[in-house]
Amino acid sequence: LLALSLTLAAASGGAAPLDDVRALFDQRRVPEARAILESLVKAEPRNAEAWALLGTAQLRMNHREAAVETLAE
Repeated sequence: LLALSLTLAAASGGAAPLDDVRALFDQRRVPEARAILESLVKAEPRNAEAWALLGTAQLRMNHREAAVETLAE
């Protein structure tokens, strides 16, 4: 799933994985969303929206310290 999301991201200019992440949030599948976002921020470290969503995912999973660090990026 992760490899497929990243492949789709490359083909679509990066919008697709964020749409996928939002859908996962809506489905309460936050750990899956977080995994996609972690890969995405490694591949696109300047993607501010991906960083913000990663921080949001970490907060939803009660990983407060990680969220603070992520949102400070």
